[in-house]
Amino acid sequence: MVLEAQVVASLPKLSWCACVRRGEPVVRALLGEGIELKGNAFVEGAWSGEFSEFGFDQAETLIGSGCRVGESAVRFVSASHPLERIFLVRLEDALLASNSLPFVLEQAEDGLDAGYPNYVFDLLAAFRRGVLGPAWRLCTERGRVVETVTCGAVEVDETLAMSAPQRRPGEAPRDFRELHEMLARAVEQVCGNATSPARIRGVYPGIVQLSKGYDSTAVAALAVRHGGCREAATFVSSSAKSGELVDDSGVETARRLGIGVSEHNRGDLLQLPRFAEAEFFMAPLARGDMSTAVMEERLRGKLYFSGRNAERYWNHKVQQSGRGYAEFSDMMLAGCGAGEFRLRAGCLHFPVPYVAGFDPDALHRIAASDEMAPWRTEGADYDRPIARRIAEEAGVPRESFGQRKAGGAGAGMRSFRAETDQAIREFVEDRVPQAVKRRLRFVPVETGQRTHFRAYRLRGLLCARPRLRRLMERFDLDRFHMLYRSIYLYFFHWGLEITQERYRNDAARDWLRGD
Repeated sequence: MVLEAQVVASLPKLSWCACVRRGEPVVRALLGEGIELKGNAFVEGAWSGEFSEFGFDQAETLIGSGCRVGESAVRFVSASHPLERIFLVRLEDALLASNSLPFVLEQAEDGLDAGYPNYVFDLLAAFRRGVLGPAWRLCTERGRVVETVTCGAVEVDETLAMSAPQRRPGEAPRDFRELHEMLARAVEQVCGNATSPARIRGVYPGIVQLSKGYDSTAVAALAVRHGGCREAATFVSSSAKSGELVDDSGVETARRLGIGVSEHNRGDLLQLPRFAEAEFFMAPLARGDMSTAVMEERLRGKLYFSGRNAERYWNHKVQQSGRGYAEFSDMMLAGCGAGEFRLRAGCLHFPVPYVAGFDPDALHRIAASDEMAPWRTEGADYDRPIARRIAEEAGVPRESFGQRKAGGAGAGMRSFRAETDQAIREFVEDRVPQAVKRRLRFVPVETGQRTHFRAYRLRGLLCARPRLRRLMERFDLDRFHMLYRSIYLYFFHWGLEITQERYRNDAARDWLRGD
């Protein structure tokens, strides 16, 4: 089989879509301008290996996605963390694959089923199962099925038969020293790859998304010491559990680490262009993902580090995740919403806590071990000994971070901007079947906020015990989710449809599918 690729300037810089036709030896691909192309392979991302060897599909850590065309099959490879995935749609005589859901649906001339509101809850269920459980599958408007690949690869031959070669996770660390070495090595190798002079489409210098919290501080320490990162971006404030705004600026930490920092205001999200929220459709409640958009000028063309979801891996008190990135406690899909933003802005996202996170039991044992006692704060609700030790050993004083838990949503959970809210309501009125519409709640999304977060805390306490978790699922704790039977479930449909427009190019589609 051979690869034929066409670079399309109008596409989001890091997006791609490939087509395998039954019985044909040619694999065609549409590529954004930032995609690295070499021989019969292409990739958007950085990985733990030498860039010049182009072995992204064999790397233990891959930030991004790619494709390699072999003699008898083509392999599509997803990121090694679960926040992004590859999407596949089977046509009558072809199979489409892409790192973007709206891209693959546009090439299939398809869309979402407006009569089905629960795509978000299906994704939540898959996220809680992890990558060892059944993959997330979506039914489309035209009755097709979109299949997904997360933290792995899929191979497709000329008959369009698919197989999934298993990506073996690395060995679990036995103590803090081994964990720190694994984290440091991954950061060093990915950064070296991202800034390799062998890159044709440009390099990706590092930048850290920094706050006063434990996790981003630890990630910043790793990125500076082992990745040569010299830049950070921070929000001046975030919301505490009470909903009040608190100082969350990482300026002092950046100064301690000797790097530059830019400060940003989450409220500037309201100043972004019309319907800027739409591209974050994958996670309607993850306002922290949406807030990242105000940093776009600083993140563009960068490898940006985050401590996303570290509470599920570096938390020694309540284990909220299981083997294979099964994030039992999730109710927000935080981190899943920024994929389309990343492809458009041309940046790479490295959520460092997922390194060595495949087996969270090992991390839990390390955090609770005797050797970590000096870095634990007994009696404190907000405590991360792994993160604290990483940061303190890098020279960040204990009193300057991790003193108070702050969230990423800004001043509490707010509804969407007025124009977005109105557009979603109009979508529901115009497109949703009457029988479905009668079962929806037409109330502001924040109406159920208090009950939602009570359910989230309960889920976090019960989820680590299998018997209680099964009982919890039977009881259907998601009845207390803010989106349960809400019209704002259709933020997913509405946002995807708007985002799909950026991939509309009839000539490119006809070339890709050979029409």
